[in-house]
Amino acid sequence: MDRNKIFYVDCDEVLRQLLDKMLELYNANFTPKKTREEITDFVVENSFSELLKQGISPSKWFFEDNSETLFLNALPFSNIAEDIKTLREYGKVYILTYQKGVKNKTLTLQWLEKYGVEYDGILFTKDKTLVNGDYIIDDNDWNLIGT
Repeated sequence: MDRNKIFYVDCDEVLRQLLDKMLELYNANFTPKKTREEITDFVVENSFSELLKQGISPSKWFFEDNSETLFLNALPFSNIAEDIKTLREYGKVYILTYQKGVKNKTLTLQWLEKYGVEYDGILFTKDKTLVNGDYIIDDNDWNLIGT
């Protein structure tokens, strides 16, 4: 068995249920309420355009003003620590994620530690096409074709 594979694994919506926490946070503060099924665009300005109409930047509101609540309290998907451990039996696992700013990068590292996700390295990049590995696990195919 080849144990020299390289796996890149996205964090948000692969390991961490960020959208559920975003919806919870949004619905606790704004109306009309939103459901997961209503989110069809992963650009927050498009998905939460109601905030723009109120003069609020969705990106700033979620990822700056409420980043600690959002990032640290989002739940993991089931068995992620065990699944990553299994992948590590076949090769190296790198977390591949885009997090804007040092604070969100730090919060992501804290979250990974909190949920016992062991990995071989982490890369913070907006352009995921820059990496070269055997497998990339990501929830959005547009991350893999470039920005």
